[in-house]
Amino acid sequence: STITLSNGTLNIPSYTTIQGLTTGSGATLTNLIIVNGGGAPNASSVFTEGSGITGAVLNNLTITNGNTNNGNTFNGGGINNAGMLSINYSTISSNAALHGHGGGVYNTGMLTVNNSTFTGNYAYLDGTGIYSTGTLIITNSTFSANGNSGDGGALEVNGGTATITNSTFVANSASYQGGALSFQSGTSTIARS
Repeated sequence: STITLSNGTLNIPSYTTIQGLTTGSGATLTNLIIVNGGGAPNASSVFTEGSGITGAVLNNLTITNGNTNNGNTFNGGGINNAGMLSINYSTISSNAALHGHGGGVYNTGMLTVNNSTFTGNYAYLDGTGIYSTGTLIITNSTFSANGNSGDGGALEVNGGTATITNSTFVANSASYQGGALSFQSGTSTIARS
């Protein structure tokens, strides 16, 4: 059940929930819908949410192979968010920002992440799993094997606020600062992680 994009990014409108099908339950819950950005060299961000968009939710999806190497944007290989977005029970994997920030997600708005996994993403610059200059809330999520050529192998917060609870960061890497996390400015709280 793979949806491969051929016409560029999917723009999410306000008050929209995109719900993937699943199988199993609890520890065996598996997402069945994969949204594939198409890969290099002609891919784009898989999802884009513009400024002023509210009430958008992504549930039970695997978002993969987004790539911002198409000359139109450089940030957010998987998702580029400037609005209010919630990501729940999803996997953000193998996305790339080959010339910018945020291989998995680039956030300048308000992003809430629950029970999700960020793995195998890449950014040329900073914040491979997530790069955030806005408001970021992460709960019960895992960041593994993300890497970049800059700072914040899993996550970079550069302004705004970040609250991280009950989350795991393992085997991420950065060429400069913060193999897992890089906080440049703003207010950040990490608990039980």
